[in-house]
Amino acid sequence: MTTAPLDSLPATIDGRIVLCRADGVGDGGRSVGVAGLDRTAPEKLLDLFLIRDGEALRCYVDMCPHLGSSLHFLPDTYLDSTRRYILCSTHGARFRKADGRCFAGPCLNEKLVGVPIHVREDGVVLLGPPPTGGG
Repeated sequence: MTTAPLDSLPATIDGRIVLCRADGVGDGGRSVGVAGLDRTAPEKLLDLFLIRDGEALRCYVDMCPHLGSSLHFLPDTYLDSTRRYILCSTHGARFRKADGRCFAGPCLNEKLVGVPIHVREDGVVLLGPPPTGGG
């Protein structure tokens, strides 16, 4: 199967924001900036990141709950060296992939803000939960 380059994806599909292709999420994760979510400042970007958790993809807002800093130091690098946990490069806090809860670091038991996503059969990742009613 041939996949289209990331820059050839439309901004929306059926009114839903396109984040990326699932095969574009590497081992360390993927940064995605989304505009248009803040109606008072539609040009403002919300920084998100996607990671692999087994066969699933997870999406979170790229902001540590401790001081509000971005989690990554290098682009598309959100995991610790074992690739088992999300790592804040500023404070060394570690978060579980499945629910974003901090289990080590200065923000113990706080959580990253999870973002619902849906991976279509063609591998395109859309913002928001899967459609209901078979659509």
